[in-house]
Amino acid sequence: MFLPPERAPGAYDRTPVMYDPRGRILQILYARRAVAQGTPSCGIIFKDGVVLAGKRKMSVLLMPNRKVFQIDENIIATFAGYSSDGMFLIENARDYAASLRFVYGSEKPDIYVVARYISSIMHQATLYAGLRPLGVSVILGGKDLSGPRLFFSDPGGSTVAWRAGVIGLNAKLGEKFLEEIFKLNSPDQISFEDAVKYAITAISIALGYVPTPTEIEIGYVRGEEPASITTADTAEIKDLYGESKSLFEEWKSKISATEEKEESEGEE
Repeated sequence: MFLPPERAPGAYDRTPVMYDPRGRILQILYARRAVAQGTPSCGIIFKDGVVLAGKRKMSVLLMPNRKVFQIDENIIATFAGYSSDGMFLIENARDYAASLRFVYGSEKPDIYVVARYISSIMHQATLYAGLRPLGVSVILGGKDLSGPRLFFSDPGGSTVAWRAGVIGLNAKLGEKFLEEIFKLNSPDQISFEDAVKYAITAISIALGYVPTPTEIEIGYVRGEEPASITTADTAEIKDLYGESKSLFEEWKSKISATEEKEESEGEE
């Protein structure tokens, strides 16, 4: 039996096509909570490209999962949230990037156009009562004819251009670290080595510990080179991983001090 909203206050979250009295679509909020439970991922623009990094789930019984994915020669992506939803979007992004290259003759598919396509799929899932919002957020980055670019797609279907950002578990803690870095440095002042180091540190801060090198997957597009995906235990990244551990210890104490100050102010 249908109940009017005033008699069924809990019914606002039964469909993504209904607003609650505060103007929110509750199922989108729930999808964002699903994202917040995912293992963290990070994206950073540097002076000649983009770095994406994520923490892989590891188990002695399972093969390591993937966290960073190649979309095109010049585009990479990572996500946080439900892996099945994330892989659905990754596959769609690959198909769309291929169509831009082979059907429309794009030398390097425009990263914003691909990001908007992903977001449009996510937005469609909020418009029909028979669907649910996708419980995943996606970071898409790379280098096209406009230079290095980084975009974030939200479960609600929005697309945001980033200099840097973190998604997944405790994303705000990782972003606090990146905010301090970007207050002092523009992307043009950040080298590839710095970007890798900062990305690993941001993920570590979000987790509260430094993952092992094999748990951290890193993808990057640098200069005119095609996209590359590796882990932190490779020779190129190993020294940077060590530096990120030192940065993590330094920033961990700063964050703890900030949290204690906020708690004491709240008690007063």
